[in-house]
Amino acid sequence: MGKSGHKPGATKGFCCLNLSLAGYGTMSKKANDILRLLVASFIGVVFGFLVGVSVSLFSPSKLNPVNYIVPTIARLPGDGPSRNQTLNNVPRIWVQSNPTGAEKLPPGIVQSASDFYLHRLWGDPEEDLPHKPKYLVTFTVGYDLRDNVDAAVKKFSEDFAILLFHYDGRTTEWDQFEWSKRAIHVSARKQTKWWFAKRFLHPDIVAPYDYIFVWDEDLGVDNFNAEKYIDLVKKYRLEISQPGLEPNSALTWRMTERRNDSEVHKFVEIMAPVFSRDAWRCVWHIIQNDLVHGWGLDFALQKCVQPAHEKIGVVDAQWIVHKRVPSLGNQGKNSAGQDAPWRGGVLHRTVNRIRKMVYSGHKPGASKRIRCLNLSLAGCGLMRKGMNRTLRLLVGGLIGVIFGFLVGDCVSLLKPSKIWIESNPKGAERLPPGIVASESDLYFYRLTGDPSEDPISKPKYLVTFTVGYEQRDNIDAAVKKFSGNFTIVLFHYDGRTSEWNQFEWSKRAIHISARKQAKWWYAKRFLHPDIVAPYEYIFIWDEDLGLENFNAEKYIELVKKHGLEISQPGLETNSKMAWRMTERRVDSEVHKETEERPGWCTDPHLPPCAGLIPPSKNALQNDLVHGWGLDLAFQQCVQVRLRCEEEWKIFKDRVKRAEQELPKYTRG
Repeated sequence: MGKSGHKPGATKGFCCLNLSLAGYGTMSKKANDILRLLVASFIGVVFGFLVGVSVSLFSPSKLNPVNYIVPTIARLPGDGPSRNQTLNNVPRIWVQSNPTGAEKLPPGIVQSASDFYLHRLWGDPEEDLPHKPKYLVTFTVGYDLRDNVDAAVKKFSEDFAILLFHYDGRTTEWDQFEWSKRAIHVSARKQTKWWFAKRFLHPDIVAPYDYIFVWDEDLGVDNFNAEKYIDLVKKYRLEISQPGLEPNSALTWRMTERRNDSEVHKFVEIMAPVFSRDAWRCVWHIIQNDLVHGWGLDFALQKCVQPAHEKIGVVDAQWIVHKRVPSLGNQGKNSAGQDAPWRGGVLHRTVNRIRKMVYSGHKPGASKRIRCLNLSLAGCGLMRKGMNRTLRLLVGGLIGVIFGFLVGDCVSLLKPSKIWIESNPKGAERLPPGIVASESDLYFYRLTGDPSEDPISKPKYLVTFTVGYEQRDNIDAAVKKFSGNFTIVLFHYDGRTSEWNQFEWSKRAIHISARKQAKWWYAKRFLHPDIVAPYEYIFIWDEDLGLENFNAEKYIELVKKHGLEISQPGLETNSKMAWRMTERRVDSEVHKETEERPGWCTDPHLPPCAGLIPPSKNALQNDLVHGWGLDLAFQQCVQVRLRCEEEWKIFKDRVKRAEQELPKYTRG
C-alpha cells in the first residue's frame, strides 16, 4: 500500500471520485449539454485536486529522495575505470549521503559530527571516556561574576559538559575553581552570548548532547535542580524551555514569571533557554551573524518546533532568579545618533517579511503555476458554439483537472507544518530561506552602532596555533609574520590564556583553552567548515616553527599561482624533520611528490609520499586526537608516541575498510 503512494485518508478521496464517476453515468441522453459540461468539469476538479495534493505531499521538494535511497558513488565523465589510479587521474567519487566537501571520501571514514569530550594523549582510544556527558551547559561570563557562576556550575553534575565563553579576556584566573580545569574556555573580547553560540555551538559539534543550556552569568540558582529540570522537560516533551523566573524587577517578560499552581506553562525568553538537540539545529540557523545581541529571537523560536504551543514552555517547578548585574552590556560605547546596543529589530523585521511571503503559500516557481492557471482559464474562451459536444466535454474536464490540481497543490502549501525547503540545511527545513544563516565567521562585532558597519576589515585568511605559554616568544614572532588579512586563533593546551595579554595582538585574537588536548582535537571541534567558510585559506600550525624566512602574503601568492588546495612551506634541512619529502628545494618554487626511501612508497604520487599534509575536516576522527602524526608540542612523552603509533594503525585500518566498501556504492 505504501509503495503505491496510498496513505490514510486517501480512500475517502477515491470514494468521492467513484461516486462522481457513478454520477456521471446517471446522466441520460436527454440531459442538456450544460449539465454534462458541469459534471465533466466537476469530475476533472475532483481528480485534479486529488492528484495535486498527492504530488505536493510526495514531491521531491517535500520528501527528498536523496535522504532515503542507498548512497551512490558516480564516476563523472572522463574518469577512468579503475579506482587504483594516481592522483593525476583519480576518479572523482561523489557520494550523495556525504556532507558538502566530503563527497570524495568513502562513507565509512566520514566523521561529520563531533563533541566536546576530552581525550587522553596516551593509551587505547577506546578507553578514553569512561563517562560521556549527556548534556551541555554554556555560560557567557566575565571574571567579576565568578562567584555567581561558580555556584551555578555546581548545580550541574558530571552528566553536564561545561563550556565558558569569556567576553573580558580573563580565563586563567578561573583556575581557582577545580571544575574550571575540566571545563572548556573560549575567549573573545566584548563579544556576546549569541556571537559565541553561532561560532562555537555548531549543531554538528553539539550533536551528542540531548539538551543544550545557553545561559547568562547573572542567574541565581538556589532553587534549581538540573536533574529534576531535565526530568520535567522530558515529561512534558519540551523542545525549547527555560526555568521559571522568580518575580522581581529584573523580569524582562512577565509571562516568564514562575507560577505556583503548575509545573509548566508556555513561553521562553532567551536569557536562560534550554534546547533539545533537534531544536538547536534549527535555532542555530536562525541566529544571525551580525545581530549579536539576539533580540527578537524569542519570537522566532516558534518556527523551529511544531506545534509550538506544546513544545515550548517555562518549567515553573524549577525556578531561577535573574539578578540583572551590569556586565557585558555596559562595555559598548554608544555614540550620538547610533542605535542602542540591543539591536533585535532588524531580525524581527526580516523574519516577518519573509514569513509573510512563505506562509502565504508563495514559493519559487509559484508564479509559473499562476500563469498556467491563467492560461487554463483562458482556454475556456476557445469553446465556441461550433465546437462539438465531445470536444466541449473533454476541454471542460481538462480545465477541471488543471484547476483542481492547482488548488490541491496550493492547499498543501498553505499548511506551515508542511513546508520543506529543499535548499535549506538539515534541521532548518521549516524556516523561510531568506532568514537561514547556515554559515558564520570569526569576525569581531561591536556592541553598538549599525550592524552593517561592524567589521570594517574582514580578514580573508585564518591562522591557528596550538600553543603552550612557554613558547610565547616564538608564537609572538610567528604571529607578527601575518598581516591584518589574517584572523588569529590560539588553541591553549596548558590552560594559560590571560598571560598572553602582554602581546597587543593577543587582545584581538580568539583564545580557546582545553587542557592537554592536541591540535587535531581542536581543529575537529572549533574549525567546522561552516564557521571558517569565509576564509580562503586556513593555516593549522604548530607552536615550534621558525618563520624568519617566511612571508605570508608571498606564500599565498605562490599557492594561488600553482593552484594548490593543500600545501605547506618547505622545511629547512635539519635533524628534526619527520619526513624528508617536505624538505625545501632551492631550485623550484613548489614540489609535489618525492620518494621518501626505497620500498616505502608503492606510488610516489600517493600518500604517504605525496600530499603529506593535514587531512580534511570530515576525515578527522574524534577519538584519534593526534591526527596523522605526532604533535611536536608533546613529543617528549614516550606514552604519547606510543599512542600516536596506535592511532596511525587504527586510522589506516579505518581507511582501508572504508575503501573496501566502495564497490557496493558504485553506480552503473
